[in-house]
Amino acid sequence: KPFDGAYMTAFMGGCVLDLRRAVVPPGETKAVDVFGIMVGHEIRVPQEWNVTLDVTPIMGDVKDKRMPPVAPPPLGTTPPTLIVRGTVVMGEVKVTD
Repeated sequence: KPFDGAYMTAFMGGCVLDLRRAVVPPGETKAVDVFGIMVGHEIRVPQEWNVTLDVTPIMGDVKDKRMPPVAPPPLGTTPPTLIVRGTVVMGEVKVTD
């Protein structure tokens, strides 16, 4: 299933975005825009992907809790990159695998 990007917005709740079966060609960059007030957003990403967190937490937290990949990517390939950007107020954005 091709993945082009996503938005996660919530107020006093949360969202779960599971990208473990998403298809992103090697070397491409995709983005997820997040916004929330008193939320718990969770993004499930394959271990092999690079993740860049550009989220501003106000009285909150942003974490990448994935385990490191078991093996490095094959030579000559670059894994996909996911940029998570946005703002959370009194909430959390958590990246897991």
